[in-house]
Amino acid sequence: MAAVKNACPLKQWIQRSGHLQPHLNLTNVFKSLNTLWTSSTHKGQVCGRALSYEVVDGTIAVQSSRPTANCALCDGEQFAVAHLKGEDCDRLEAGQSYYLKNYTLTEKYGQAKLFFMPSTTVFKAGEVRVSSDLEMNCNRAVHPPSQEYKYDMGRIEEYSTLQGKIDQMTTTRLQNASNGAVPIRPIVLLASDKHFDVILWREAALSDISLSQTVTITHLRKGKEELKFNSSSYTVVTFLKHRYFNGNDGGIHTSIIGVECRH
Repeated sequence: MAAVKNACPLKQWIQRSGHLQPHLNLTNVFKSLNTLWTSSTHKGQVCGRALSYEVVDGTIAVQSSRPTANCALCDGEQFAVAHLKGEDCDRLEAGQSYYLKNYTLTEKYGQAKLFFMPSTTVFKAGEVRVSSDLEMNCNRAVHPPSQEYKYDMGRIEEYSTLQGKIDQMTTTRLQNASNGAVPIRPIVLLASDKHFDVILWREAALSDISLSQTVTITHLRKGKEELKFNSSSYTVVTFLKHRYFNGNDGGIHTSIIGVECRH
């Protein structure tokens, strides 16, 4: 229940204003919940999301990037996920209540999404009370779960996780997309005695992986064909880092020195 007078639920705003209206000049009070400052270490830094790529000495690298973050905003009855970019990432903090004015709200993609505009104003406000169930839904919206994929599991969640050995891979290449050329890298993953075709996109395609390496890839979207997956903006590629050294017996030995992630 909201502790702010005249708090209108998001669902009513959308119905009243129309789903496809590009700019809904709305005002309400939200509480910021479960702010996701995404990074490879998950320790609170804002994630630098790539805007463009370039080829340097035959290697694809990030040319430019900007800070991005997702944040669940709740008025006590409904919630929307705010997609923050650039300086807007510093305007909201988890657990704080805000008065927002002039922003874009849409349910076009099946979930309430909130976007800041140049004219959006943000002020701190009195506390908005949020039930534990609603807070849990906010958390899932910002931190979507990724379920380990099993071939015979039947219905699967929106995101799946695969763990296995890289059986085949190609070099990373640039492919034209709606927002410009982005890196892409198809690999074949051997997991549970089956071969999975996985296409890594954008930053995930820049992972320093190699043949026969055991990797864990989270938040994959299942393709239309069986055993085919694509990475998503939430995908994290994790693999063990080894150190090789010469032993006293004349052989080459290895030790695990850490875990490397690519978000």
